[in-house]
Amino acid sequence: MEWGYKFTELQKQIECLEARANSLAEAYAEAEDFTLRFLKCCSKHHIELVSIGTRTELIESSKTYPFGCKGSVFAEGKSRDGWPTIWGIVEEMGISCGCGNGGQHQVNCDAKLVDGVYEFKDKKWRKIG
Repeated sequence: MEWGYKFTELQKQIECLEARANSLAEAYAEAEDFTLRFLKCCSKHHIELVSIGTRTELIESSKTYPFGCKGSVFAEGKSRDGWPTIWGIVEEMGISCGCGNGGQHQVNCDAKLVDGVYEFKDKKWRKIG
């Protein structure tokens, strides 16, 4: 058997996996940063509970949404002009893609948002689901 060759190939695979892991960690850090900016925009518009790509019992529009939740954000509330607040937020953030239904709006798949349910409490956002 060519043990040297096998170990060399395995070392190449390890190096490749390390590079992929580092790249994934960098992309995740960028997504966390963008998610925080998105959540701050939600705060600015008086949204204190938002779901990103996740169904939750806490938000009516998410709970009753008949399609998959991936690629959508959910929040209750209407802006002064009567439109769902979340619609204006995704427009402001430049991540609007497609359309919305009530407290739901589709977002660009490249938006780099971290899925989850987030709550604004005690002047800071935290992930609750």
